[in-house]
Amino acid sequence: MDDYLEYYDELVNYVRRLSCSLNDYEDVAQEAMLRCSQHRSPHLKESLFCVAKNIVINDFHQQQLVQKVDVIIEEVAEFEFQPESEPINVDAMLDRLDRVDRLILTVAIMEGKGYKEAAKKAGITYVAARHHGSRAITKLREELQLAV
Repeated sequence: MDDYLEYYDELVNYVRRLSCSLNDYEDVAQEAMLRCSQHRSPHLKESLFCVAKNIVINDFHQQQLVQKVDVIIEEVAEFEFQPESEPINVDAMLDRLDRVDRLILTVAIMEGKGYKEAAKKAGITYVAARHHGSRAITKLREELQLAV
């Protein structure tokens, strides 16, 4: 573990430079160290910094998807309060999604637990979970456009 601690301060500073939105620099550094300790690599420093970078990138993608869902929810709210239009039933829209798409959207984005947790619950890979989440958002956006 002393090998890891040797790079700790440098790793925290690296994460701080990479991300303006993450406030938990030390958490990211510790998570990178934990992941690297589980998969010993002969190139410790490179592995630590690569894993930390990937954690920051994954967090960025998660934030972008949450923002997309927030925009969709705002669009739905606007439609629901316009007297000249028919109210949009969001629950019905979600029910029309594929079971896996709905599960991923609910767990990863609406509950904010992330794709890793959603993938575990759905029994699929992380990459597949991201694909399902993106597809669900696209389907909801298309339904909203048709409702207008």
